Amino acid sequence: MTKLKRSRCAILPLTLKSEWYDMIASGAKMEEYRTSKRVLAMIDKWYGHCKINGRKPIVQFFDGYRKRRNSMTILVDYVCDRDVCFNPGWGEPNDPHYVLSLGAKVIVVNESGGQHEPREE
Repeated sequence: MTKLKRSRCAILPLTLKSEWYDMIASGAKMEEYRTSKRVLAMIDKWYGHCKINGRKPIVQFFDGYRKRRNSMTILVDYVCDRDVCFNPGWGEPNDPHYVLSLGAKVIVVNESGGQHEPREE
């Protein structure tokens, strides 16, 4: 796992169904698709912030909405829209969406030395 200082990161929190969370945790799913207009606007702002400020784009996935839930933090290699790439088995190709291409799992280290490590995966 890669360690990154929190000041060098821009973290996007996303919640997944357990099925998708498990596939990403195991490495079987290396892309995440988002179609909601609210989330698309959030991704636009987040990714733009990363590019302008030279920060590493990182996504923190949560397994469902339970109070005690697993999470993992993953570096995003790139973000593209549906015209560039799409896996037809994991969504509706006619909906406007973004694809987040996932890279290495990371540990985010705070300036004070504390760190956020992914919980059980």
